[in-house]
Formats: sequence, C-alpha cells, structure tokens
Amino acid sequence: MAILTTGASGATFSLDGQDYTKGLYEAFYGNVSTLPNGNADERSLEVGLKNINTAEVIQDAIMIRAWKNGAGTPYLTLDSLVADLTSVAGLGTPDDPTTGLRVLQENYAGTSWGIFSENIQTLEEDRYTIGAKIVAKYTGATDQTLVYGADTQALAYGSANVAFLYGLLSRIYIFDTATTTNGIASSSLVYNRSTSDQSVLQAHAASIKNEAVSGTTGTARCFKADVSNKNAGATISLAEGLAIRDWSNKGTITESRGIYIDTTVDLGATSYAILSDSTSLSKFAGNIEAKVVKTQGFTVSTLPASPEIGMRTYVTDALAPAFRVRVDAGGSDFTPVIYDGINWICA
Repeated sequence: MAILTTGASGATFSLDGQDYTKGLYEAFYGNVSTLPNGNADERSLEVGLKNINTAEVIQDAIMIRAWKNGAGTPYLTLDSLVADLTSVAGLGTPDDPTTGLRVLQENYAGTSWGIFSENIQTLEEDRYTIGAKIVAKYTGATDQTLVYGADTQALAYGSANVAFLYGLLSRIYIFDTATTTNGIASSSLVYNRSTSDQSVLQAHAASIKNEAVSGTTGTARCFKADVSNKNAGATISLAEGLAIRDWSNKGTITESRGIYIDTTVDLGATSYAILSDSTSLSKFAGNIEAKVVKTQGFTVSTLPASPEIGMRTYVTDALAPAFRVRVDAGGSDFTPVIYDGINWICA
C-alpha cells in the first residue's frame, strides 16, 4: 500500500509519511498486459515511482488500487492516479519541475505506449476531431533558446537491431466508403505575422548527423517518398514524389529557388547534385542554364527506339556523317545527332 499526500511545503510531496522533493520522480509500469482493444488492462497494471537521476525506487510497482490518497481512498483508475501523481508529486524532470506527466515503461515484451489517446467522433458534422493537440506558448520578454510544440525521440541502445526506428510516425488510414479531399500524413507550417525584421523561417528541416566512431551507415536519406498503387482496380490520377507549388507574392522577393543544392553535396569519390536512374522523360517548361551539358552517348543501333522530336545526343560509330543527313552505323566517327521526327540526323 502507498499513501500519497501533499508535503510539508509546496515543493515536496509525501509518500507513506516520508517527504520527497517534487519534480525529481517519474512513474514506471509493471505487469503490463493489454486488452483486445489495445488498452492497458488496469486490473493487473502496477505503478511505481523512481528517481529520474539515480533510478532509486521509492515505491515499488504495485496495483492501482493499492495506492491511496490522503483521505485513505483507493484509486480506482489509472487516470485518477496519474492525475494526483502529476499534481501532488509533480512528475517531471529535475531541470523543470513544472513539466507534466513523464511515464517510463519497463520490462514488457509486447506493445507499449508512453501515452495512448483515442478520440472517436461519430455524431456531429462540421466539427474538429483531434487525437492530440500540444501548444507551447511563450509570452515573456526575455530571449528563449528553444520552444517546442512537441519533441519526440526514438532511442536505441544495446546491441539489438531495431528494424524500424521512427522519431515521429504519422499515418492516415481511410476505411469503408470514406473519402478525403486533403489527406496529409505530415504537414509543417510556419505562420509569420510578426512586425519585426530578420526572422529566419524554416517550415521543415531534415538532417542526418553521423557521429559514429566506427562502422558503416549503408544509406543516409533525409527524405524518402514512396507511392504504391497496389491493386489493379485502383487509380491514382497523379502521383508526385515531390511537389513544390502554390507560391505567392504581394510584396518583394529578391530571389526564389524551387530547389537549391549548394556545393556541400560535392562529397565522396563520385557525387551528383541530382541523380535520376529513371528512363522516363524529364520535362522542363522553362529555359535551362548550365555551364556545361554532358549527354550520354550511343551507338547508332542503341539510339532510343521511341524518341521525341528535338531530342539530342551523340553517337560514336557514325559512317561518313553529313550535316542534316540521317546517321548510319558502321563507321568510327563521333557526331552529335538530333531527332527530326522521322530520323536521327547528324547535327
């Protein structure tokens, strides 16, 4: 049995008559099992308290009903126990005792959730249904180093291989006959309404920092886009791996860049600013400016079989090439060629 009460001062709480400093302890779970609906089975769930810094256990994990409040009344649900642990014991980190709930789950081989929230809306129309909303608001006048709306971390220790390690996983499922006009699994928005100058805005920044002492990282991708149309009866009207659009300007933009790649990508024995292994046609509606343009060469017999008018390349086995004459194989001359809509001709 554990009796939880307020401490002798606002900075302490009492557990079984012993005072402890608020904000230095975190909850941990024991004997965790799940119900068919995925929720934790509170009938067997055990909750304990341990020091965040030293891992000293001040209360072994015991059943929820074994916890009692200052009036001697047992807690009947995890929510009610957590509410009092948060307000009375001030669950949080040593650096910030005002932090809300911090939950640690240990020694459970199945699925575990630090926080599980399910919000189901079935009756009302034209309403918002929000699974979770986190707002971090700073209104003071002193400079702040960091303000996070949400900070998620997935940490891997030991020697085991973790097949999938997500810092943040956002998914959308559409079932039955439901439809969506805009299904966005993840969206970042920076809304600038400040009247001050010199704000640097980044809606999303993806980075990989490899600080491993040794070993090889096979592939490092900051961005990966997959589009899969699995069933033969399904249709995707337009599939775009990356879409940059809907820019607007009513003021002054000195320079705009849809995609910008600087010289820091020039690493390794072989480096490409942009590499496409696709054999599909690439189209640009605007002009192309480059210092040097390098095309892939062919022999006459390997020139694209279904070219489009205006395509240019070169061949390495031309026979007596002549300007604007169809190129023939059988020689050893290098010559640029262009497709005129009927033949590949020497250019």
